[in-house]
Amino acid sequence: MKPFSLSKLCFIFIFAALLFWACSSPYMNSYYIQQQNKNVQGGGSPEPDWGGGDTPPPPPEQPLEPGTISMFSVILRDGKLAEPNHDTTVYTQLAGKLSASDGFPFALYPTNKFTDWKFSSNFSAANVPEMQYSGTVQWEGSEEEQWYNGSNASAGGNTISSMKYFRYCGKNPFNLYTNDEYDLYGEDGNPTGEKEVLMKRFIFYRFTGNGGGVVSLNNYLVAVDTYSKLVFSFAKPVEFKNVLGNQVPTKWAPVDIVSTGPGGKKYRFYEYDPSGYVTEDGTFHMSAAYKNNLASGNYDPAFTGKSPYLGFVGDVQKPMFKISNIILKNISIKDVGGDYPIAGGTDKAEFRYELKLRHNNGEWDIFSTNNGNHLSIDRGSQADLVGNYALTIEKPEEGTHRIDISCDIWENDPLAGNADDVIIKHEKSLFTLVYDEADNSWSLTGNPVQSYKDDDGEWKVTAVTMPKLESGQKETMTIGISAYIWDWIAVFKRAGWGDMELSFDVEWK
Repeated sequence: MKPFSLSKLCFIFIFAALLFWACSSPYMNSYYIQQQNKNVQGGGSPEPDWGGGDTPPPPPEQPLEPGTISMFSVILRDGKLAEPNHDTTVYTQLAGKLSASDGFPFALYPTNKFTDWKFSSNFSAANVPEMQYSGTVQWEGSEEEQWYNGSNASAGGNTISSMKYFRYCGKNPFNLYTNDEYDLYGEDGNPTGEKEVLMKRFIFYRFTGNGGGVVSLNNYLVAVDTYSKLVFSFAKPVEFKNVLGNQVPTKWAPVDIVSTGPGGKKYRFYEYDPSGYVTEDGTFHMSAAYKNNLASGNYDPAFTGKSPYLGFVGDVQKPMFKISNIILKNISIKDVGGDYPIAGGTDKAEFRYELKLRHNNGEWDIFSTNNGNHLSIDRGSQADLVGNYALTIEKPEEGTHRIDISCDIWENDPLAGNADDVIIKHEKSLFTLVYDEADNSWSLTGNPVQSYKDDDGEWKVTAVTMPKLESGQKETMTIGISAYIWDWIAVFKRAGWGDMELSFDVEWK
């Protein structure tokens, strides 16, 4: 066999890695490149083997009691709503969760438009799928699985050839919820006496292709709700192969089984937040959470209670404590050796982080982390951190409630042989909010402005601010941190104080 040149071999691996990052997701989602041992031949393909077929899926988040009406029953074809109470209960309930930027009110174009709508996707230079509908196409196959042969796609400027798009209409590719049904209501708000299969409204998409002619790709994408026009995540990679330091997914599983929401609770894919929505011109409007999660390699969909399928008609939304818009600002932390990335300057520091929360001294929930990876933040700039949090508090009027927030941030020094430098450690300090049932609000308590020193380093919390958080409001918590950073430069060890600022929005609604 004629050997590959080193440059050709590097190109192949770099291209494969690029494709992985271009297709990795959130929301989220199922944008996972899989290196296959086989090409998909002919029209069909085998059912996904995720190795968890005996694991039961989660029940509905709120099982219906007699006399209650499922939200599936009243979100109708073509984006229309049924009002069983013959008022605006359903509309008002949905408007309390979703805004125009989330795709509500739902678009009123016909559900039948999806019958022969042509689906395709490229991948942007920012490593985000660029899905779209355009024109029509003849989908081949059966009710179980349909496909068409598409044009070449682009991934970060590189070509994916032999593109074949697959769709599953009214059938979850992981064979979940096959027999689940709901009572059907008409536009007049009255029950029709008929039932409809739960999955009927969803179309699930994936594609296969070849990257550079050497890497076989098989990538699950998203589920589109053809009634509401919302887009949902439904798959997550669970096995990986290391390719020159890049973790390339090799197997997927349903987010219903392998992902968790706040408190470690499992949800059905359509109970997580929508990842976006589709307008009548075929444009996919994907959420910021979806895009940010893809870029960071976080494959779990967000959960903040936005799904229209949570709860039931007339369900009074329980009070929810939310965290979002997490930002880490590097005010003056320097990478003294300028050692990472290679050829990076002293102003380019790298960080790993983990933020967690607990309610009433319960279990800790991690709500933001880069899983030990390196997040580069230049001195004088800031970065959005992946993550959000939503905690339903069942009966806030009964007893005192307390929220503790803990942060763990380190400056990475991976190449110079230096130990990583601590910026702040978990529970040193704790940032505590207490609930006041008299006026239904949350306030900071205690004195988190403290100095710490141990074998790992020295740091101090210099300031913590957050206005009183009242019902229906959103406020920003801002935490000032200063840390003593050590680095070796040649044979000299140098140190100095540097500052950072962590902030996030806190909402009580």
